[in-house]
Amino acid sequence: MTRSERRVHVLVIDEEETLARVLGIALSLEGWEVSTAASGAEALARTEEPDIVLVDMTLPDMLGTEVVAAMRAAGSRAAILFVTGRTDHEHRMAGFRAGADEYLSKPFALEELVDHLHGVVRRLGLAPSSRTVDDLVLDTESGMAWRAGEWLSLTSLEFELLRELVERGVDCYALSNWNAESFKLIEPDHDWLDLFRGIVLSGHEGVTKPDAEIFRRLCCRYGIDPARAVFVDDNPANVDGARAFGMDGVLFTEPDALRRALRERHLLP
Repeated sequence: MTRSERRVHVLVIDEEETLARVLGIALSLEGWEVSTAASGAEALARTEEPDIVLVDMTLPDMLGTEVVAAMRAAGSRAAILFVTGRTDHEHRMAGFRAGADEYLSKPFALEELVDHLHGVVRRLGLAPSSRTVDDLVLDTESGMAWRAGEWLSLTSLEFELLRELVERGVDCYALSNWNAESFKLIEPDHDWLDLFRGIVLSGHEGVTKPDAEIFRRLCCRYGIDPARAVFVDDNPANVDGARAFGMDGVLFTEPDALRRALRERHLLP
């Protein structure tokens, strides 16, 4: 788990010198590094990869969509936002097809733009409150989480437990007795399932807990050492099955008791 300590780099691509200067001052006051480019060619000639790009649709030498497409073709992973007066559907769709992430309309309130960019910074995992592990980003200030840029819907309790486990470097896996058809129905509404590094589903395996075979498949598939694994379940038979397989079994009865059990095992502080 890592936290971001470097400055956010924003590139403003706009031929309006006054607007670019105002944006540069405002964003610099947020503690961010700001670069400006007055043309598409100047922007594409830059070698340093920015974190966020603000680009106008109309530039003196090329269209903003051409700049964005060229940046994406070169491998840029920056968050790219069109900031332009061209707000019709055709131009918006052209911007998204070129590779832009968002589309903001001129004129805009400067405070509104800055607030919006703070949200982008959190999503990228670059805020002081950001914590990242692989492609998972947690923001401890807002209580929000993203995986591969996609927002994960969590309750406050789920997020708090997730945050603590991630900060402790704990890998989480799911072992469920759901049948395959039922799982297909509940999966779209349970974004937190994406937080598990792996899921073994009885409906796919043809074997259920507490059969030792399903524990064996989980461990073999993900390289888990049973002697170092903690298994949590609300069914005593399943906990006994995990213990018989060599895992440390914890019976879930209520959240506070589970938290105490995880602390005793040094999984939570």
